[in-house]
Amino acid sequence: MKLLVLLSPASGVWRSNSLIRLTRIRTGLGMQLVVGLLLLGLTAACGDSSTSISGANSTSRGTPKGQSASQLSPDTISGPPSASTEPPSGIPASGPVALEEVGRLDFELRSSIGPVAVGEIGGTPYAFIGTDRFVSIVDLTSLETPRTVEQIDTPNPAQGLFLSGDRLYVVVEVRDHLRVIDVSDPAAPRELGVVAIAGGGSDVAVQGDYAFVASRSDGLRVIDVSDPAAPKEVGFVRTPSGADGVFVQGNYAFVADPSAGLRVIDISNPAAPKEVASVSSWEPGEVNPAKQFGPYASALDVFVRGDYAFVAAGNDGLQIIDVSDPLSPKKVSSLSGAGPGTTVSPEVEAVFVQGNYAFVVMSQSGLGALDVSNPAAPQAAGLLEIAEPAKDVFVHGEYALVTYGFTSEGTGGTPVYGGLRIVRISAAGGRSASTPSPVGASMPGPIDLEIAGRLVMGPTGAVVAGRIGGAPYAAIVTQGLISIVDLSSPETPKIVGQINTIYGSVEKLFLSGEHLYAGHVGGRFQVFDVSNPASPKESGSVQLTGSVQGISVQGEYAFVAAFTEGLRVLDVSAPDAPEEVGSVPIPGQAFGVFVQGNYAYVAAGPAGLHVIDVSKPSGPREVGFGVAPTLTDGYYGVSVEGSYAFVASGRDGLHVIDISNPEILNQVGFLGFFEGANSVLVQEGRAFILDQHESLRIIDVSNPAAPKEVDLVEMKEAAKGVYVQDELVLLTAGGAEGGLLVLRASGHP
Repeated sequence: MKLLVLLSPASGVWRSNSLIRLTRIRTGLGMQLVVGLLLLGLTAACGDSSTSISGANSTSRGTPKGQSASQLSPDTISGPPSASTEPPSGIPASGPVALEEVGRLDFELRSSIGPVAVGEIGGTPYAFIGTDRFVSIVDLTSLETPRTVEQIDTPNPAQGLFLSGDRLYVVVEVRDHLRVIDVSDPAAPRELGVVAIAGGGSDVAVQGDYAFVASRSDGLRVIDVSDPAAPKEVGFVRTPSGADGVFVQGNYAFVADPSAGLRVIDISNPAAPKEVASVSSWEPGEVNPAKQFGPYASALDVFVRGDYAFVAAGNDGLQIIDVSDPLSPKKVSSLSGAGPGTTVSPEVEAVFVQGNYAFVVMSQSGLGALDVSNPAAPQAAGLLEIAEPAKDVFVHGEYALVTYGFTSEGTGGTPVYGGLRIVRISAAGGRSASTPSPVGASMPGPIDLEIAGRLVMGPTGAVVAGRIGGAPYAAIVTQGLISIVDLSSPETPKIVGQINTIYGSVEKLFLSGEHLYAGHVGGRFQVFDVSNPASPKESGSVQLTGSVQGISVQGEYAFVAAFTEGLRVLDVSAPDAPEEVGSVPIPGQAFGVFVQGNYAYVAAGPAGLHVIDVSKPSGPREVGFGVAPTLTDGYYGVSVEGSYAFVASGRDGLHVIDISNPEILNQVGFLGFFEGANSVLVQEGRAFILDQHESLRIIDVSNPAAPKEVDLVEMKEAAKGVYVQDELVLLTAGGAEGGLLVLRASGHP
């Protein structure tokens, strides 16, 4: 249903036309509400307005040769849907695992099979498999019976794949080029652009507007893909013997050099990448088990998780490298073989890390699972023997997808076969895996939204609300002002006081008791006394370095996300003299902060989620970090409820992270939608998200492992701020006809 609200600028009041109906049409996602902040004279155009409810659009980003997407980390537990109705058992936190084949799909080939990438397109899970002639697109709706829906003619072997949203990046051998494919319609993929790769391509990772291609004989090539129709090389750095694998995390690319180990490349300036460190998979003085590699050890693939790089090192097995300081990487452990009590030929060709497990492809043995919960002492955890040579692995939720190839004697020649095996990962011996506990279970499911009131204010921004003297009030950023709005009568909200923001644009607000905290783009932090809402006054202010992007206040301290200047801690016990008492740098930029107990959770864009121990405010210190392996954008907002952090991840949507152990973060849930997520506020099991189209999406997160969209408020004028106060949802809108929209929410069974 469309609900259209029109503004009469002449009178400054809101009125509705005959199109308005306050009845609800329920859908699988709950009620859809379309709110228009329009000039009265534009009402005729309203009939052309279209509405849609967007579900998951892109959940997983593909990766070449078993790597994750451009960012790594903790865990992604939301696997592809199965034909079974039974709930997934999940991957355990540690210990032995059972690996069970549940489905397979075979291809007839001329020579070889290669990489696999997995993701969701339009809410349906797909695998993309590189072969000698095609990239096959496989529908995974039924894991027991996967089916090919289309093939992309390459026509030479695909060496690397990377899925980012609805674009597939393919590195092709022989003709040596990178192809950009639109797979928004998996049944009808189309090429958008192509660029030659000197030295031959073997792998690719994408981050933002750049593709990083491992050039087999040269090193690392940086391709600008901001215009997919015209990708172009903008940077290059040579490595000693070329590159077989690449993984990108933040400002660094980690390159697997086939004869010179792991190379660390600074890519902060994509036009001028430079090698800053390296480490062989064996240390000087060690006996190199793979003597055919001469004085160096092999590095065929690399996957980075948090502070560690996991290197598939051929006959040297799996090597684990501490990269907490990218300028000084150090080998911490290695392990050959997999399977409790078994000895197998290692020959590790590919690696994928999920949670506390590294899944390795051993060309002559199959799929191995290694428990790496203690990176210094990895343990064999499971083995699935595969008779045919295994090639690559991608782990999606609790399923591993393994490509393999084999030769079979046949009449008139030696046809070559290969295919895909789908493997369920579960706790061994019937031990139940940990299951995310519910949050906000008192408010699950869709809600009814009805318009309670409106207030025309012109362009508005951030909004917060709370009770002052027992009455509900909102504070709203407008042009050059902060307006204090009385919400005692939600049907007729009214401005009762205003603050002149003399320091320029206000980015964020935080209301705590009778004090309002305001942060400015230019770094000014102000404290206002709003005990008398009709006469607010400044108590004190302080100039900070960096732009204020987020504020969270707890007790006598304010915690500020200061963009390039990390997290700043202010003592606000004396409101007339706020004082900075501590700080901690954050890689990249700090966009948002939420404080709960002794920890501050900082959303740091592509640099991930950082957990800061603030038990000693004058000496905050980082204790945990994580970036989802499927992340292609960044973390821009964070809200915490119970044991979970809910992160707005730009065009990647919503990530749900288990923070029960702040030092070891585990992603347990994910919801992707095409419009992305700019900010998030969680209350009683619901996440209120402003997407990149500046509409409001309401997500049921009562089951953290399976967040689902239940309602949509699509604004004609861009939504700029959202806050939930009791049963009221407050939305602010930009544009000349913007202002405050008050929605009343009620749940239903």
